[in-house]
Amino acid sequence: MKTTFNTSELTTLLKATKCLKYSNSLPIIDTFHLSVSNGWATVTICDLETFVTKRFEATGEINTCLPREIVLKHLSASKSLTTTIELLSNVRAVVNGLTMPCYDVEEYPNTPTYNTEAKGLMFSGALMLEIKAALPYLSNDDLRPVMSGVLVSNEKGFHDVVATNSHVLS
Repeated sequence: MKTTFNTSELTTLLKATKCLKYSNSLPIIDTFHLSVSNGWATVTICDLETFVTKRFEATGEINTCLPREIVLKHLSASKSLTTTIELLSNVRAVVNGLTMPCYDVEEYPNTPTYNTEAKGLMFSGALMLEIKAALPYLSNDDLRPVMSGVLVSNEKGFHDVVATNSHVLS
């Protein structure tokens, strides 16, 4: 399997998502998922909490996971306008002439899907004010990652915004 696409599309995404936490204890987090079919490439990067996906035009067909840092350094140093990726086997791929390891797609975390469709009226100004008011109550506790976000629910046209730092519920 082989694919070709614009180098800037991938390098822009890889540079922009360097802020996502990654851990060497979980090697699959240090990679990104690349899927190319029907003329479109879909690149997904995640840190098990945040999923970032970008689609752009590409030719060929491929479905693999590649190491993010190696690909970014190699493409940044390359002056090529197109990226060519060829899958040699289930464990090796060639990116613009550099052979590197690739990983099993089945091990990569799946993007959450939502199977319910909710319809409602949201007032963006009021909602943003409530979210901004909840931000000081966010937790940065590594031991309780479940409490590190803002919950926004919408029931029958009314929305609730909740945040906690495990001591105060806003």
